[in-house]
Amino acid sequence: MNEVNKQPGLYHYDTGFVIRFPNGYAASIRWGEHNYAVSINPDHTDSHMAALDAEAAAWIWRTPKNRETNSVEGFDLHTDGFYHVDGFDYGGDDVLPCLSPDNVAEFIYKVANLPPVNQ
Repeated sequence: MNEVNKQPGLYHYDTGFVIRFPNGYAASIRWGEHNYAVSINPDHTDSHMAALDAEAAAWIWRTPKNRETNSVEGFDLHTDGFYHVDGFDYGGDDVLPCLSPDNVAEFIYKVANLPPVNQ
């Protein structure tokens, strides 16, 4: 099994970012077109720049076996699957849709303070 990578880091995407925490978890915050978020502009122009809310997801970040494809035994995003953070209603999904800015801050705080992942 691959080791949990506990090196913290920040990763930017056109429609959001991922934070990798020393506890072994990652938090993804995304907005814009093709994400569970409401754009400030109804026609979705510049939706990658601004939104009223965002989607969020968390997972255990593992060192990839294949650095060319960034996959771990066939899983994308260096994951073993998504982690459901307590205190949020996932509604049967792995991604939290339409979180307010305050809820995004709470989500990031909770992921950062999860107990460390066992290697």
